[in-house]
Amino acid sequence: MSKHAQELHARQRQGEKMLMDGAMGTEIERRGVTVDDRTWSAAVHEDQSNLVREIHGDYIDAGARIHIANSFAMSR
Repeated sequence: MSKHAQELHARQRQGEKMLMDGAMGTEIERRGVTVDDRTWSAAVHEDQSNLVREIHGDYIDAGARIHIANSFAMSR
C-alpha cells in the first residue's frame, strides 16, 4: 500500500470526513466538449489534458480531497 493510501486510511479511521471529486465526464461535456459513444471522454485526456487538469483543480479548490481517474474508456 502506498504512503498516500496509508495516510488516507489513517484519516478515515480517525473519523475524518473527506470530499470526493465530482463527475468528470459530465463536467467535460458541460465545458463544451462533445464526447462520442465509443471512447466517451478518453480522447479528452489525450487531446485536451489541460482541461482535465483544470477540472481537477476546480474540484480541489471546491474542497475535494479524494480524486479519481476518469480513464475506464482509455484501455480494455
